[in-house]
Amino acid sequence: MTILIGKERETPLIVLKLEALLRRIPTNHPQRLKIEESLRRYQAGYWGEQSLDYHFNFLKDDDYIFFHGLRLPWINKLFFQIDSLLLTSTCIILLEIKNMVGTIYFDIPFQQMIRTLDGKETSFPCPIVQSNRHVVQLTEWLRKNRFPNIPILNYVVFSNSSVILKTDPIHKHVFEKVLTAANLPNKLNAVRPSYPNIILNKHKIDQLNNQFIQQHVSQDPDVIEKYGLEKSELLTGITCSKCNKLTIIRKNRNWLCPICKSTFTDSHIQLLIDYLLLISPTITNKQFRYFSNLESPSITTKLFQGMNFQSTGTYKNRQYQLSLDQIQHHL
Repeated sequence: MTILIGKERETPLIVLKLEALLRRIPTNHPQRLKIEESLRRYQAGYWGEQSLDYHFNFLKDDDYIFFHGLRLPWINKLFFQIDSLLLTSTCIILLEIKNMVGTIYFDIPFQQMIRTLDGKETSFPCPIVQSNRHVVQLTEWLRKNRFPNIPILNYVVFSNSSVILKTDPIHKHVFEKVLTAANLPNKLNAVRPSYPNIILNKHKIDQLNNQFIQQHVSQDPDVIEKYGLEKSELLTGITCSKCNKLTIIRKNRNWLCPICKSTFTDSHIQLLIDYLLLISPTITNKQFRYFSNLESPSITTKLFQGMNFQSTGTYKNRQYQLSLDQIQHHL
């Protein structure tokens, strides 16, 4: 089938920020192990979502439009985020994706999910409850935005093929709601014929597509605050991409690592990414020089001019607007 993407799956901003934070704190920082564990958890979730893309190729119908990581406004400045949303003319399908290993037991009376791994039991919130809540939230969002009442189906999908899923046989809805990634196409191919009525014509689908994109707001956490750090704790300097040391210096219009003797032309780009992710979307000449340990204002100005950043103010008060897409374009 042809895969139509309404919203691409992107590396979560929290992953990029945690990677930047680990580049900028000492190896012996008391919060480092906690940050590394958080990064592994977020990366695993993202990789699990990515692994599901392969199975989408086995869907029979060709009218799906995929929205990944869609985060929409709800009430009181709150948002709800859906791992994957499949939009069709007859129904909408919500997927809550879990990338977990071990044995998973759905304890329905207590609305929890218990994982047994290496002899240790760990309790998690029940993803079925979360997925059902997303149905309620999306239904309300559609009503507020004046879209027709359309059936919304929801499933919890476990992406890791080694996971073992269990529950008490009396909880039959678990067997309907919880799937492995490999079984997802079979499930959707089986249920789609049960929804033959076209609710959204092409015009309405285009409208809904546009509203999803316009109202999506990426989650942008302040990881420095989240982990109880101060900006003054961040290490300054430019990282050598070969030996990962913050030792880069400017020499003869290039960047030089005194330790491994490697030379680079674009080492400042990673520093700008770290600055944007951790500190601010705007930067001044002075702030760049402090964060990079570069002394020359004129060299800094030339570097900024070469990247065509938008700016406000003049001379010493000039602030440059940082954009992740624009910075990465120069990598």
